[in-house]
Amino acid sequence: PVHKDLKWVGLLAPLDAPHHLRKHEHLPYREGVVLEKGWPGPTGDEKGCWVNCGLPEPVWLRGKDIASDVRVTVRLEDAEA
Repeated sequence: PVHKDLKWVGLLAPLDAPHHLRKHEHLPYREGVVLEKGWPGPTGDEKGCWVNCGLPEPVWLRGKDIASDVRVTVRLEDAEA
């Protein structure tokens, strides 16, 4: 049996809001969630944390030790700099 709240799920097209970035779009800021501890930093024991920002790879947030599952705004550095 289908729950009454789920009766019409899937009828509408997916939401494609312009303020939701896609992987290939670049803006200087992205929203993300801090991942669980235990993953090494890119240079070993450097202080920081990994953040899932909706990109193919997690982003290393250097110098900040933030608890996991916290929502953060990340300023991305230009890869060409």
